[in-house]
Amino acid sequence: MTITHIFFLAMLAASLAGCANHAITSHPDDGQHAAAAAANSHQRLTDARARKRSREARSLVRVGRYSTVTPKPTPDQADLLLAIIRVTMPAKVDTVGKTVRYLLRRSGFELAGRGTMQPEVVQMLDKKLPQVHRKLGPMTLEDALLVMVGPAFRLDVDHVHRVINYRLIDRPGKGPAKPGNAQTRAALPAKEG
Repeated sequence: MTITHIFFLAMLAASLAGCANHAITSHPDDGQHAAAAAANSHQRLTDARARKRSREARSLVRVGRYSTVTPKPTPDQADLLLAIIRVTMPAKVDTVGKTVRYLLRRSGFELAGRGTMQPEVVQMLDKKLPQVHRKLGPMTLEDALLVMVGPAFRLDVDHVHRVINYRLIDRPGKGPAKPGNAQTRAALPAKEG
């Protein structure tokens, strides 16, 4: 016998010795209760594991040899305005309105008609596109649409018809901000002259 064989036999003997049953002392009445409790506990554990495996099997789809995914839409598929965009505006896109339409072109949404817009929204959409807005992202489409018009407006979304519109934000007790009112003029620097 070689030393390898002896070592193997010694390891086999040690592992078999660890598997030996040890006697447990208990009262005769406790044996029936313990066996019933153990069987009941084992059945509950087995049922719970089966339910968990069934839920996991339904919630996972194999997409490769070692890969699975949960069959759910991504957040941007469930809410189109959460799509992450990164865009550079072409030269022909030169107003805020054209930029909004350009951002919406592949989203499935469209900008509301001018007849449904507040006059302030129409004025904002006709303004020249600021140079800083020529490159946007990465950000959500919703954030990009809000960046275009600034903090004075909020986004109105009609998910049924997939139409986007803007509304002037009403300020508590003051109504909507209007161009040329005292607050707007006070916020502007005084002209030197």
